[in-house]
Amino acid sequence: PDVKTGEFLRLSLHYLKPYKLRQAEIFLYMLLSLAFTSAFPFVTRELFDEAIPSGEFSQVSNLLLILGGAFVVSLLAGLRQAYQSAYVSGAVVRDIRQEMFERLQLIPTEWFGRYPQGDVLARLFSDVGQVQSGLSDTIGQGIFQALSLVVSAIIMMTVSIKLGVIRLLSTADMPAEPLFFAEGGPGGSNVEEAAKIAQDLLDGNEDVYTDLLSTRDLVFFTQRGTLYAEP
Repeated sequence: PDVKTGEFLRLSLHYLKPYKLRQAEIFLYMLLSLAFTSAFPFVTRELFDEAIPSGEFSQVSNLLLILGGAFVVSLLAGLRQAYQSAYVSGAVVRDIRQEMFERLQLIPTEWFGRYPQGDVLARLFSDVGQVQSGLSDTIGQGIFQALSLVVSAIIMMTVSIKLGVIRLLSTADMPAEPLFFAEGGPGGSNVEEAAKIAQDLLDGNEDVYTDLLSTRDLVFFTQRGTLYAEP
């Protein structure tokens, strides 16, 4: 039978309970890994806005040392986190298979005659392997991705939320999901490109962007400190 998400999480927490100390250690390593993600935008902002323009090499070297130290800590924390996550998921699978094996010893012999051996082995190996994948992806990576999303949102709001944005509306009656564009490279901006596309649309000129506008909205973001985006 299909297992619902809530039931899967409840069963997972039951089997993870004997390894709560390792789970706490994994959570600590997640926070350490996020330290580099949190420090990077602030250090780089200080590096490009203050240290390099000042011309003082000591400021630049100190900030680079901070970035390097945070990177090493993040790397080691990620390595240890991966090891502990693999250990916990493997241990849970071992416990589940042990319980299943003990249960099989108590089942009457007639039961094995009614069910194919391949089905029993599939339950013991393939299905339990899926549980291991679920534990690794949902419990481990799921929590880390959720924390990363929260931290990234906080950083985005803290560093700067004043970005230049232009949204070109589609000519379709029922437009599909909007398509987002962000300029690459230091100091780049695509606001002028968006204005050119709008002018081409008014003039009746056809290109890739006008074709896209026939089906969906186009949203253009500029980098911080370029044209209409405040630093």
